[in-house]
Amino acid sequence: MIHDLNKPVPEELKGKYDLLFDSGSLEHIFNVPTVLQNYVHLIRKDGILVLDLPVDGCSGHGFFQFSPELVYRYFTAETGCRVEALFCVENLPGSKWYRIPDPTRINRRVEIESSLPIHLLAVVRRVEELDSVSEHFPSQADYEIAWDRGKSGQIETGHDGGKVHLPRFGDLLKKCLRKIFGVKYDRFSIRRDSKRQRRDFHLHKSPLLVPFDPFSDKFEEV
Repeated sequence: MIHDLNKPVPEELKGKYDLLFDSGSLEHIFNVPTVLQNYVHLIRKDGILVLDLPVDGCSGHGFFQFSPELVYRYFTAETGCRVEALFCVENLPGSKWYRIPDPTRINRRVEIESSLPIHLLAVVRRVEELDSVSEHFPSQADYEIAWDRGKSGQIETGHDGGKVHLPRFGDLLKKCLRKIFGVKYDRFSIRRDSKRQRRDFHLHKSPLLVPFDPFSDKFEEV
């Protein structure tokens, strides 16, 4: 069976499959939102979608590289789905796997980088068959929270249900140093960032990722 995934799948294919495994297609197809909608429609309730996607270090391999945020924000109750597990692994034989937490659970972005190409491996379950999948246009978690706070007036007041939202200590420190030292601080930042970019970086150095053995560990919330 051949179908152009840039276009919606026909009705007779919807809800037909227990398992859909994409081992490297999504990044080569331009109309990503339609492809994701198609994937959800193709699997039946309790069916599983498995994705193998390029994350970093694969520019030129296809049209796109993908982030954990996309997987966590798209495959939600709005599309009748749930992310069972999300992993990343460096593209070398025998590389360790790492669980990726949902940014909404840890209240911060999960930004992944490595000196090697990285793959994103997602396991998604369709828990409900919905007809409104095409109407779901997610936002990044931190922007969505900021938008909701702005609509409720919390940005001006700094309060949320009696709690005061304080900026992080590191952000305050940087702001003070920039104000005190001005150009000297900016020059230091440029040299520091340049040094970081030249240094090898691998997944095991990230404090947000949790090591995972795909042959023995069980899927548990991270």
